[in-house]
Amino acid sequence: MATLIAMSLRTVILQNEPGPTLDLARKHSWKVVAVGGLACETTNINYNEGNGVIGGCGQKAVGKALEREHADAVLLLGDLQYQTGTFEDFERSFVPYFRDIKVPIYTVMGNHDYGNGTIPGGDLTGYKKALDLYFPQATYQKEGKSYYDFNLGPWKFYALDSNCEYIGGCAKESDQYDWLTSKVIDAPICSVGLWHHPVFTSGLHKDEADTSRGREFWSVLQESGADIVLNGHDHHYENFAPKLSDGSVSDEGIRQFVSGAGGYSLRKVSAPIPGGQEKVIDDQFGYLYLELFPGRYEWQYKDVYGNTLDSGSDDCR
Repeated sequence: MATLIAMSLRTVILQNEPGPTLDLARKHSWKVVAVGGLACETTNINYNEGNGVIGGCGQKAVGKALEREHADAVLLLGDLQYQTGTFEDFERSFVPYFRDIKVPIYTVMGNHDYGNGTIPGGDLTGYKKALDLYFPQATYQKEGKSYYDFNLGPWKFYALDSNCEYIGGCAKESDQYDWLTSKVIDAPICSVGLWHHPVFTSGLHKDEADTSRGREFWSVLQESGADIVLNGHDHHYENFAPKLSDGSVSDEGIRQFVSGAGGYSLRKVSAPIPGGQEKVIDDQFGYLYLELFPGRYEWQYKDVYGNTLDSGSDDCR
């Protein structure tokens, strides 16, 4: 009888508290989804009571798709709420369509989250209030800074703020540059940088005024052996082969994904920039799906129905 009781207790423990063996078996990889350019303001002509139209205000479908993935983490690449990131707009549009995501969320700030230039010095009041009130699982800062790092398994992530005019700059000798330089000293074998403005893009924002914002970040991460950079800002998907900060393709470079088709709008790419572009998708809302293994990674770009439109794999450097 004592043996049976012990076996019963062991069964209850295994059912309710997965032990190390079960956890390790599940965690041979870490799954994340990444996207930016999300929720329309309710006054947008395409809002359509939250349902959107073809090519506009697709935040509801994107939010549901991210929820269905049950990833280990969701990475939001800025411009969570258009046009100026007020709390009222967040509460009416972003919150209803993304609040059912229960896994950890990590965010970086976009220009629209800061007010899109309408407020001197920028204003993250609405952004922070909405995340604090409705998304207790979200991280958008640490130690009062809008840039921070975190780990998923053996992978290190550096969440950076490319809204340089609001944070004392992004160039050498800025506080953020010095912080990043100090952090990558102990970088593990696999690492990811994420910020809003892409260094390389074939989209609307491919001019120097935008792409220069993250170039020093890129140089630091490249030197440290980072593997992936994730950006939003432009409203399409683009995948570049590993590149150096000067734009040349190299095995010693970083693979970049632009994933900014998260619902607000889609923009056609008319003239892809030269050098390393492997895939561009400009006619489907969707998100990047990454599966991270020790020493390597796989990627997919999925539309809101879960269809895979781009895929591949690579090893960490």
